[in-house]
Amino acid sequence: MKSLALVSVIFSLFYSDAAFAYFWTDGNGRPCDEVCPAPRSRPVVSGTYRSTDARLHGQEFFVCRANASREGLRAGYNLKPNWSRHCWVGRGGQERAEPRYQCLCSETGVEPSWVDYYPAYGATCEDACRSPSRPVISGTYVSSNPRLHRQPFFVCAANLGSEGYRAGYHLRNFKASCRAGWGGAEQDGYQSRCLCE
Repeated sequence: MKSLALVSVIFSLFYSDAAFAYFWTDGNGRPCDEVCPAPRSRPVVSGTYRSTDARLHGQEFFVCRANASREGLRAGYNLKPNWSRHCWVGRGGQERAEPRYQCLCSETGVEPSWVDYYPAYGATCEDACRSPSRPVISGTYVSSNPRLHRQPFFVCAANLGSEGYRAGYHLRNFKASCRAGWGGAEQDGYQSRCLCE
């Protein structure tokens, strides 16, 4: 009996470490690299912006989440310098700047695991994040459609317009693509990756 209790304690220690490798923290109108408390953590980056504007080229897309239209916390991006006071998410065909948001942080030393997936072939984030890993979830969908209600919003990133991977969401039973805001609209990204833990 004592050995079973010891195994249980050891398992819980390892499980709790894994559970806290990523955590969400309030953005409060600031860029995510100022929100994640250094030196213990850093913001999760989905990609680097490729732009002809020298002020924007090379900036990192930080992963954030916001409750757009009270439909649940879906992932989006936070980008310095121009778009760092909001979380930019795709919702209802539009790209929306949400002033109330949280940034995704990772413990120092934890390298985010982005895995390519192929929505054009019907693949999902659950296919990409193979056991023992699993997709990172930003929230659950609040919908009047019973087929979609309480479905998880998986954190993904899409390379829209070949400008670099920006964070968005993947919703099971809706569309296989990673949906993200780009150019004022909500776009389907088919060159996509999922965040796994």
